[in-house]
Amino acid sequence: MKHPSVKAVGVQILHAFDSTLHRKIARGHCHIDARIDLHGLVQQEAYSLLLHFFQVSQQRGLRYTLVITGKGSPAGTSGLLRKMVPHWMGTAPFLLYVHAFDSAARCHGGSGALYVKLRNVSFKSSKEVSEH
Repeated sequence: MKHPSVKAVGVQILHAFDSTLHRKIARGHCHIDARIDLHGLVQQEAYSLLLHFFQVSQQRGLRYTLVITGKGSPAGTSGLLRKMVPHWMGTAPFLLYVHAFDSAARCHGGSGALYVKLRNVSFKSSKEVSEH
């Protein structure tokens, strides 16, 4: 699943995930700092937990995360979180934390997971300072 290269929301933008970085993570040459598994959660729980996960991860100075949404049920229905999580990434609360994302490589869950690159902590701080 490919995502738009750039999505503008106010001053904050969601960038395309760098293909070289994607390859490095997939091959294990770049470490995934943290991962979260949203399997079995209802949409509201997943939303709150994911936002908190990104907040804490960014505060800890982490850059690369893996978000596991799952692919849906074996009965052939596509997963709601698989559809909604990429949508959430482009919304205002998540744009404070998410710099870029893309579907994970097969070894990390494929279309049922996402690589997420977090923004530097200074991004949020510099934006807040410029608004005052």
